Amino acid sequence: GRSCISVCAGPEMHCIGARMASELLATQGWDSRYLGVHTPTQDVLALCDELGADLIIVSATLDRHLEAVEALCSVLRAKESLALCKILVGGGVFDRHPELWKSLGAQGHAKSITDCGNLAEVLVPG
Repeated sequence: GRSCISVCAGPEMHCIGARMASELLATQGWDSRYLGVHTPTQDVLALCDELGADLIIVSATLDRHLEAVEALCSVLRAKESLALCKILVGGGVFDRHPELWKSLGAQGHAKSITDCGNLAEVLVPG
């Protein structure tokens, strides 16, 4: 089966989108884990390794949390054991800056929960 981790970037407190994304993928048969807010990067990496995560969803609403998104994406991209893990981003900061996801090394930007489900299926076919 496919596995997914949803997390809010750094101090981001707007967590409903990430939680909804996790719940949606769980209903589509994914082993989906929601880590929530203030999750240390090392814990995110450890769970990604433990699950052999196929997808990580990173959510950020506020522009001031973009640095945390960039840092998490950079660490994920640098970890050899996660080379095949896809990154999908979502939230207000990406809606306001629609091309930003590309510069982070992410494979997509979900503009809605429905979009998230559809992109997840494209990025990691079942």
